[in-house]
Amino acid sequence: MQPLKATARSVESPAEAVRLSQRLACECLARLEGPGINPVLRLFKLDESTQSHVRRLLERLVEVPQGGTAQWLADWRSGRGFLDTLSCAYLEALRTRAPDGVAKTAVHAELLARLIRAGANLLKWDYLRYGPVENELWVFMGAAYLEAERTGMSNMLVSLRKDRGTQTSVEREFIRAVALGCASLDQLSPDSIEIADRLVRYVLPALRISTQPSSGACFGLQVGLPASPSRVAAGLTSREFQRYFLPAAVGGVFDELASVIERGLVPAAIATGPRARERVLATLFHLRRLWSDTPPMRRYRRHALSARFGSICGLENLSACLVGDAPLWSERAEWMLCNVSRGGVGLLVPVEDGSRVRIGELVGLRMEDGVAWQVGVIRRIAQAAEGPAFVGVELIARDPTVVLADDGRVASEVLLCDPIRQGRTVRLAGSADALPVNGIVYLNLDGRILKLKPIALMVRGNDFVLRNYQLL
Repeated sequence: MQPLKATARSVESPAEAVRLSQRLACECLARLEGPGINPVLRLFKLDESTQSHVRRLLERLVEVPQGGTAQWLADWRSGRGFLDTLSCAYLEALRTRAPDGVAKTAVHAELLARLIRAGANLLKWDYLRYGPVENELWVFMGAAYLEAERTGMSNMLVSLRKDRGTQTSVEREFIRAVALGCASLDQLSPDSIEIADRLVRYVLPALRISTQPSSGACFGLQVGLPASPSRVAAGLTSREFQRYFLPAAVGGVFDELASVIERGLVPAAIATGPRARERVLATLFHLRRLWSDTPPMRRYRRHALSARFGSICGLENLSACLVGDAPLWSERAEWMLCNVSRGGVGLLVPVEDGSRVRIGELVGLRMEDGVAWQVGVIRRIAQAAEGPAFVGVELIARDPTVVLADDGRVASEVLLCDPIRQGRTVRLAGSADALPVNGIVYLNLDGRILKLKPIALMVRGNDFVLRNYQLL
C-alpha cells in the first residue's frame, strides 16, 4: 500500500482523498487476516495521514450546513464512511491481534485509544446530520475502555500524531466521547457542534469519570451497553450505572475562558472568523447549563396533541407569504404536531423536509384550516433511521405582521412580533442590517411613525435577529 500523502497529492477535493482513504482502509482490513502487527501499524499510519483531509472536509460541511443538498450529503457520507471503515478495522485488529502478543503493549494501548477516538468522531458526524445516532457506538467504545482498565493501560500515554508532541490515553479519549454524548448536540448548529468538541478538548483535564456518584456527578454510564449517557440526580446511585461523568469542575475553567473571550480574545484553536466571539460564548453557555449540578428544567409542561400544519422556512419566504406575494408552496408538505407547550411545539417533519431544516432557522406555521400564522425558531432536530424527523420549535410570535423599519438609511421589511401598547416593549425580527445593534428604529405602522430604542438581542438565527425594543 502506497503512503496516502504520496497517493493523494493530485487529489484536490478532501472528499476524494477521504474516499481514497476508505478504500485503503478496506485493504488494511483484508490484510489483518494474516500474521504479525505490520498491517496494524500501516492502519495507524493511514489514520494519521487522513486526518488532515477529514478536517478539511469537516470545515467545508460546517461552513455550508445545508444538509438537504446532494453535495453536502455526499461529502458527509464520505467522511462518515471512512470513520466507520476505520473503526471496523480497529475492531478486527483487536479481535485477531490481542491474543497474539499485541496485548499489554504500547501498540495495544494505541489501538484502544484510536478505536475510541474513531467512535467519538462517528458520534460527532452523526450529530452533524442530527442522527440517527447509533447506540452501538457506545458498545465498542465502552468495551475498549473496560479492556484498558482490565489490562492496566487506561492511563498509558500514547502519541496518535507523530508530528506533534501531544499525547493522549484511553481514559482521555473515552471522557471526550462521553462529554460529546452529554452535550445535547442535537440542539446546536453544525458549526457550534465543532466548537463544542473543541471546548471539550480544551477542558478535558478538568473532566472525570468515577465509579461512585460523588459530588458533581451529573450523568450515569452503562459502559459497554448500547445506551448513551443519562442525566441523574445529584448523589443518586443506581445499579444500572457502572460509571458516572463528573463535569462540575469545568465551571472555573469556563469562567476564566469566558472572561478572556468577552474581551475579544478568542483562542484560534476554538474558533476563528466572523462572530467567533459570539458563537463560542453561546456554545460555552450551552455546555455550562447542561453540566451544572441543577439540571435544565422545562419551563412549560408539554401536552400531546395532534394536528396538521403548513410551514414555510426563512425570513424572506415568510415575509413574502404574510404580505401575499408568494404562494404557500410548502403547505403541500404536512408537518404533524405531536406535542405543544406554552413556549413551543414538537412536530414530525417528512424526510424530504427534515433533511433541509436547520437549527436556528426561522419557520412559519399555520394550522390546517387556520388563518393566523405562528412564527418560531428551530431549536432541536432528531432524524430517525426511517420515517419523519422530530423538530422542536420555540415560538416567538403568534400573529406577526410585516412592517417597514427605517434606521435612517433605508427602510426594510421586518416582522412585528407583539402588538403596540404604550409602556410595553415590542420585539422585531429581521435581518441584522435592518435592525442595527444600537440604532434607533422608526416603524411605519398604518400611517403612524413610531420611534423604538433597542434594549437587547434575544435571538440570533441563521438569517435573522430578534431584538427587544422600547417604545419612545
